[in-house]
Amino acid sequence: MPNVAPDVLTTSLAGSHDGAAGWGDAIVIVPWEMYQAYGDRSILVENLDAMAGWLAYLERNSEGLIRPAEGFGDWLAFDPTPLDLVATAFYHRAALLASRCAAAVDDERADGWDALAGRVRDAWRERFLRDGLPSARTQGAAVLALHFGLLDDHEIPAVAADLAALLEENRFRLSTGFLTTPYLLPALTQVGRDDVALRVLLGDAPPSWLYPVKHGDATSMWERWDSWTEEGGFQDPAMNSFNHYAYGAVDEWICDRIGGIRRTGPAYASVEISPLPSREITSASHARTTPYGRIAVEWETDGDELRIRTEIPDGVIPTFVTPAGYAARSLSRICSEWAVHPPASADAMSMGVRGRRPDDRGWRMTADGGTVSIRDVAAAAGVSVATVSNVLNSTGRFSEKTKHRVEEAIRELGFVRNRSAFELRTKEKAIIGLLVPNLANSFFASMARGSSTARPSTGCWSSSPTASRTRITRRPPC
Repeated sequence: MPNVAPDVLTTSLAGSHDGAAGWGDAIVIVPWEMYQAYGDRSILVENLDAMAGWLAYLERNSEGLIRPAEGFGDWLAFDPTPLDLVATAFYHRAALLASRCAAAVDDERADGWDALAGRVRDAWRERFLRDGLPSARTQGAAVLALHFGLLDDHEIPAVAADLAALLEENRFRLSTGFLTTPYLLPALTQVGRDDVALRVLLGDAPPSWLYPVKHGDATSMWERWDSWTEEGGFQDPAMNSFNHYAYGAVDEWICDRIGGIRRTGPAYASVEISPLPSREITSASHARTTPYGRIAVEWETDGDELRIRTEIPDGVIPTFVTPAGYAARSLSRICSEWAVHPPASADAMSMGVRGRRPDDRGWRMTADGGTVSIRDVAAAAGVSVATVSNVLNSTGRFSEKTKHRVEEAIRELGFVRNRSAFELRTKEKAIIGLLVPNLANSFFASMARGSSTARPSTGCWSSSPTASRTRITRRPPC
């Protein structure tokens, strides 16, 4: 497996070998990420045999499932992590993602690759874990252990605490390289340390993301953390790009956490709306074009309130997660296609506190028009939900034959679009309003205590059925 395509390294870089950890593993990682982004299973089918060949190569070139200490490792890290530790962690990741790719297309190799991932995990733990901590005390080793699922549950708090300590000891500056920097902030979020992630993101002392901006007038991402410094000037001109992709991977975390849109299902069939307000960042807006249409979030803090405006296309299931420091049980004022269904009474429509909960996981998601969902239309027409959404919204590409099948299914099933959703899309800015008050808000405080007398002054409200998540489902327009 070449390290790059087109392959320019094996002939131009002395000592270069194909199949480096992270670079060669792209044959598994890239198809999986493409499938997650677009929902197209064909890229998985096309690459499964290549994945099989890659995993076979790794097994042949490993000793006891431990990959050799070669390759680029955590390239350009200020505090390098042992090559074999990094390589074997990526071996586990490749086997695990290959298994998921196979499972997504019902390929019989899924179970075998999942078992392989388990054996590689065991080998990694036996070689590189000491008393529940990575044997190499580096930021990169802790990140891989946390984010790649190499730890047992009881080991996670200690490794999370050590990663936070490593960052604090380094004055919240990064020491990670190409392979672990993309996972640093997600790993901190995963263990509940968004506070540390923000300090790292917003730091401007080298090495950091903002040092090139503040001190180097950078308008693009640099290849090295120290491509230029005030003390040392320029790095080696033989390899010192000032427009390089690698450390720009932080953009994913910025969009997920600060922008507040995190994909939880392939092709954004489900998303988590979870912004990250802080003293440093009090507002943000972010939009993504997905196979279902445009998803957008705009939020701002105002005193003790967090105001969120969202745009959610047909077919996408949103879950609202209350940010830390705000009310554990949030209220939602929704003026579009999603709300509580079915209501137990008129009061439940306005109050949202006495409506029947269909199950313990949250309010049941229904679709436009009542009992007939957009998924029902897709099944009847023999197309994807995204295709139905495209036909409904006149977006994307589809044939006249496909359009006819979708329209025929709509007529046969009696599917009726929510008028408010259509009206929102015809305006300049499509908005669903979500108000998440702090417990200091007197109206919300009475709602959280279960009061039967508190009422909002305006709008249509529904309360969260769970401790930390608000599932939004359909109701008539406000």
